[in-house]
Amino acid sequence: MTTSERLDYIRGEITALKSLLRDTDYSSNKLVENLSDCETMEEVFSACQAHHNRYADVIASRREWRKKINELEAEEEEIIGQLEAEEAAAAEHPEETSEAEEIPEVEEIELPEIEEVPVTEEETEVIVDAEPEETEEDPAPETDGE
Repeated sequence: MTTSERLDYIRGEITALKSLLRDTDYSSNKLVENLSDCETMEEVFSACQAHHNRYADVIASRREWRKKINELEAEEEEIIGQLEAEEAAAAEHPEETSEAEEIPEVEEIELPEIEEVPVTEEETEVIVDAEPEETEEDPAPETDGE
Protein backbone atom coordinates (compact mmCIF):
# COMPACT_ATOMS: atom_id res chain seq x y z
CA MET A 1 0.00 0.00 0.00
CA THR A 2 1.43 3.36 -0.98
CA THR A 3 1.59 6.26 1.44
CA SER A 4 -1.21 8.01 -0.41
CA GLU A 5 -3.39 4.90 -0.34
CA ARG A 6 -2.73 4.51 3.38
CA LEU A 7 -3.77 8.12 3.93
CA ASP A 8 -7.01 7.53 2.00
CA TYR A 9 -7.66 4.38 4.05
CA ILE A 10 -7.08 6.22 7.34
CA ARG A 11 -9.39 9.06 6.31
CA GLY A 12 -12.08 6.54 5.38
CA GLU A 13 -11.76 4.83 8.76
CA ILE A 14 -11.98 8.16 10.59
CA THR A 15 -15.09 9.08 8.62
CA ALA A 16 -16.71 5.71 9.37
CA LEU A 17 -15.95 5.94 13.08
CA LYS A 18 -17.26 9.50 13.31
CA SER A 19 -20.42 8.31 11.59
CA LEU A 20 -20.82 5.64 14.26
CA LEU A 21 -20.46 8.32 16.93
CA ARG A 22 -23.13 10.45 15.24
CA ASP A 23 -25.42 7.44 14.94
CA THR A 24 -25.19 6.81 18.69
CA ASP A 25 -25.45 10.43 19.87
CA TYR A 26 -29.01 9.64 20.92
CA SER A 27 -27.69 7.88 24.03
CA SER A 28 -25.84 11.00 25.21
CA ASN A 29 -28.80 13.20 24.32
CA LYS A 30 -31.09 10.92 26.31
CA LEU A 31 -28.92 11.35 29.42
CA VAL A 32 -28.94 15.14 29.05
CA GLU A 33 -32.72 15.14 28.69
CA ASN A 34 -33.11 12.95 31.78
CA LEU A 35 -30.70 15.09 33.81
CA SER A 36 -32.58 18.26 32.91
CA ASP A 37 -35.61 16.90 34.77
CA CYS A 38 -33.65 16.18 37.95
CA GLU A 39 -34.19 18.40 40.96
CA THR A 40 -31.92 16.73 43.52
CA MET A 41 -28.47 15.18 43.48
CA GLU A 42 -30.08 11.87 44.32
CA GLU A 43 -32.17 12.11 41.13
CA VAL A 44 -29.03 13.02 39.15
CA PHE A 45 -27.20 9.98 40.49
CA SER A 46 -30.19 7.75 39.82
CA ALA A 47 -30.55 9.07 36.24
CA CYS A 48 -26.83 8.52 35.57
CA GLN A 49 -26.98 4.98 36.98
CA ALA A 50 -30.06 4.11 34.93
CA HIS A 51 -28.46 5.55 31.81
CA HIS A 52 -25.25 3.61 32.37
CA ASN A 53 -27.16 0.37 32.95
CA ARG A 54 -29.16 0.81 29.78
CA TYR A 55 -26.41 2.11 27.47
CA ALA A 56 -23.25 0.51 28.91
CA ASP A 57 -22.42 -1.27 25.64
CA VAL A 58 -22.94 1.89 23.58
CA ILE A 59 -20.86 3.96 26.01
CA ALA A 60 -18.00 1.42 25.86
CA SER A 61 -18.13 1.31 22.06
CA ARG A 62 -18.12 5.11 21.79
CA ARG A 63 -15.09 5.26 24.10
CA GLU A 64 -13.21 2.78 21.87
CA TRP A 65 -14.23 4.62 18.68
CA ARG A 66 -12.95 7.94 20.04
CA LYS A 67 -9.68 6.29 21.09
CA LYS A 68 -9.26 4.77 17.60
CA ILE A 69 -10.10 8.11 15.94
CA ASN A 70 -7.39 9.81 18.00
CA GLU A 71 -4.84 7.14 16.99
CA LEU A 72 -5.79 7.39 13.32
CA GLU A 73 -5.70 11.19 13.36
CA ALA A 74 -2.19 11.06 14.83
CA GLU A 75 -1.12 8.64 12.09
CA GLU A 76 -2.81 10.87 9.50
CA GLU A 77 -0.79 13.87 10.68
CA GLU A 78 2.40 11.83 10.54
CA ILE A 79 1.70 10.71 6.97
CA ILE A 80 0.80 14.24 5.88
CA GLY A 81 4.13 15.38 7.31
CA GLN A 82 5.94 12.68 5.34
CA LEU A 83 4.14 13.62 2.12
CA GLU A 84 4.90 17.31 2.63
CA ALA A 85 8.57 16.48 3.21
CA GLU A 86 8.64 14.36 0.05
CA GLU A 87 6.99 17.15 -1.94
CA ALA A 88 9.49 19.69 -0.62
CA ALA A 89 12.39 17.40 -1.51
CA ALA A 90 10.95 16.82 -4.98
CA ALA A 91 10.57 20.58 -5.48
CA GLU A 92 14.22 21.09 -4.58
CA HIS A 93 15.35 18.35 -6.97
CA PRO A 94 12.77 18.11 -9.76
CA GLU A 95 15.06 15.97 -11.92
CA GLU A 96 14.89 13.20 -9.34
CA THR A 97 11.58 11.39 -9.13
CA SER A 98 10.58 8.59 -6.83
CA GLU A 99 9.50 5.24 -8.18
CA ALA A 100 5.88 6.04 -7.32
CA GLU A 101 6.01 9.21 -9.42
CA GLU A 102 7.54 7.62 -12.51
CA ILE A 103 5.18 7.42 -15.42
CA PRO A 104 5.12 3.95 -16.92
CA GLU A 105 5.71 3.59 -20.62
CA VAL A 106 2.60 2.94 -22.61
CA GLU A 107 2.68 -0.22 -24.61
CA GLU A 108 1.69 0.27 -28.22
CA ILE A 109 -1.13 -1.89 -29.35
CA GLU A 110 -2.30 -2.65 -32.82
CA LEU A 111 -5.91 -1.90 -33.53
CA PRO A 112 -7.77 -4.37 -35.67
CA GLU A 113 -8.63 -3.39 -39.21
CA ILE A 114 -12.11 -1.98 -39.47
CA GLU A 115 -14.07 -3.46 -42.30
CA GLU A 116 -15.66 -0.86 -44.54
CA VAL A 117 -19.39 -1.18 -44.85
CA PRO A 118 -20.59 -0.62 -48.40
CA VAL A 119 -23.03 2.27 -48.79
CA THR A 120 -25.73 1.98 -51.40
CA GLU A 121 -26.57 4.77 -53.83
CA GLU A 122 -29.86 5.40 -52.05
CA GLU A 123 -28.08 5.87 -48.73
CA THR A 124 -25.60 8.24 -50.35
CA GLU A 125 -28.46 10.34 -51.78
CA VAL A 126 -30.10 10.58 -48.38
CA ILE A 127 -26.87 11.82 -46.83
CA VAL A 128 -26.11 14.28 -49.64
CA ASP A 129 -29.67 15.60 -49.95
CA ALA A 130 -30.13 16.12 -46.23
CA GLU A 131 -30.56 19.78 -45.32
CA PRO A 132 -29.19 21.12 -42.07
CA GLU A 133 -31.80 21.77 -39.43
CA GLU A 134 -32.55 25.41 -38.72
CA THR A 135 -31.87 26.52 -35.20
CA GLU A 136 -33.78 29.11 -33.28
CA GLU A 137 -30.64 30.94 -32.24
CA ASP A 138 -30.08 34.41 -33.67
CA PRO A 139 -27.02 34.67 -35.84
CA ALA A 140 -24.10 36.57 -34.30
CA PRO A 141 -24.41 40.30 -35.01
CA GLU A 142 -22.03 41.56 -37.65
CA THR A 143 -19.44 44.04 -36.50
CA ASP A 144 -17.48 46.48 -38.57
CA GLY A 145 -14.27 45.90 -36.59
CA GLU A 146 -14.72 48.74 -34.09
